[in-house]
Amino acid sequence: MSQHDNSESCYQFLLFCNFTGNQLNGSIPKQVGMLRSLYLLDISGNSPTGSIPTSMGNLSNLVYLYFYYSYLSGSIPSEIGLLKLLSALQLWGNNLSGVIPISVGNLTNLESLFLADNSLSGHILFPNTQQPSHWSITGEFMPRWSTHSTCGGLQQFNGFDPIKFE
Repeated sequence: MSQHDNSESCYQFLLFCNFTGNQLNGSIPKQVGMLRSLYLLDISGNSPTGSIPTSMGNLSNLVYLYFYYSYLSGSIPSEIGLLKLLSALQLWGNNLSGVIPISVGNLTNLESLFLADNSLSGHILFPNTQQPSHWSITGEFMPRWSTHSTCGGLQQFNGFDPIKFE
């Protein structure tokens, strides 16, 4: 077994990575996708450059993803929608742009979604029973929508609640 193989086997045991406020910079390495047992990843309050790697979609056990108040740019990768256990997705306060991937609507365990203070657009469709209970699109807290009402002038349709970002 090579030295590289030994280092990869160590990744299988890593559950928590909390790098909050450590003045980290540089790009997030694509190898982050190798941390398949990871439960929490937090790089908030740092200065990473570049975009969120598509390899994040490999983190099948990830429950909490905190990348807020960093300097990430580019778009949110559609692979985020592969994180089926994700409960919290907090990407607010970055330089993200583009259309929010429709795959975010596949995150059926999502309880917290914060995407404010970016340059994002688009729609997210959540089944009525699986909408995040806490979410923000403009930097202010927005309550959970009732299954029989409207919020912000947006009505439900076909059993889904739209969340619109412009």
